[in-house]
Amino acid sequence: MAIIKKKKAEGFRTREEFEAAIDRIARLHVQLGKDEAALKQRHQDIDDKYGPAIKAMKDEMNDLVGRAEPYFLEHAGDLCKPGTKQGETKLAFFGVKVGMPTVVKVIRDSMKSIAARWFGDDKMRAFVRCAPEIDKEGILAAFRDEERAEDQNLIRAAGFTVEQEPQEFWVRPKAEDQVKG
Repeated sequence: MAIIKKKKAEGFRTREEFEAAIDRIARLHVQLGKDEAALKQRHQDIDDKYGPAIKAMKDEMNDLVGRAEPYFLEHAGDLCKPGTKQGETKLAFFGVKVGMPTVVKVIRDSMKSIAARWFGDDKMRAFVRCAPEIDKEGILAAFRDEERAEDQNLIRAAGFTVEQEPQEFWVRPKAEDQVKG
């Protein structure tokens, strides 16, 4: 897979360019706030206009589905196509969704204790998974502790290191009334 590297922007050459850019960011920030507020107001107006009708339709649909489900479950054999869990009317398909199969524990023991017992049984060992994984927290702890230089060198020799990205640069306007377009 190809590695995508972020292109670094060319910095400013003078303080005046830098300050002009910061002031432009502040103006844009204020304008963005105003435009987002106007957009939210338009969304609220539309929601106020159509919201009650949409809610009434959803409530009616939920009521009808709630009343239809028990009938379906009781008469599924007559309503569904043979070998399926769905049927149809002139205007709609209907049925039940079947979830993914899951392994359900019927005994009280924990999964770890069951796995430990099964691992000792040759016939059941095939159903126990043992997957090694890297202890990232342990590696971070080794790099935080300055006295563990030997561990750090060992980890580096194995192809690992710890990197930390610098925090993101940000700009916020002081106050809207001070930043005029």
